[in-house]
Amino acid sequence: MIRFTLKHLLLLTALVAVCAVTFTKGGWFWARLLFTIALAVQLGAVLAALFLRGRPRAFWTGFALFGWTAWLIANYPVLQVAEHQLFVEEIAKLLKEYMPETNDGVVKLSKMHQMAIFSFERTLHAMFGLVFGFLGGILGALIYSSANDDRSRPN
Repeated sequence: MIRFTLKHLLLLTALVAVCAVTFTKGGWFWARLLFTIALAVQLGAVLAALFLRGRPRAFWTGFALFGWTAWLIANYPVLQVAEHQLFVEEIAKLLKEYMPETNDGVVKLSKMHQMAIFSFERTLHAMFGLVFGFLGGILGALIYSSANDDRSRPN
């Protein structure tokens, strides 16, 4: 059984609030804040997976594995073919029509190349990495609990 403390629920609520403000305001500040939070949590998950023990380690190992996988698929050019297979793309299409029109922050590097510094899709991918990581963490903790329950039962 996974138990959430009041601290966990408050952190989750704060993250949801930052995501909601990012998508409703659509500004650079909020997009950068969400991206920074996502990156910090992903890196913290790796440290927690290395140094914690027991169920917390299982949670953060699952979080890091699922979160970094989502992050790489969304941001690594070779894997971006798989990006279009993710359900997050459908969510982006549904939410895009309700978002305010904002500058997507496209910067021209040359006549042939452009780079999006801020975009609705990139912001959604940062949030998706956190959500996917959280689901992976729950799965990791459940698998850990199940494995320990099996060991404690007599044969």
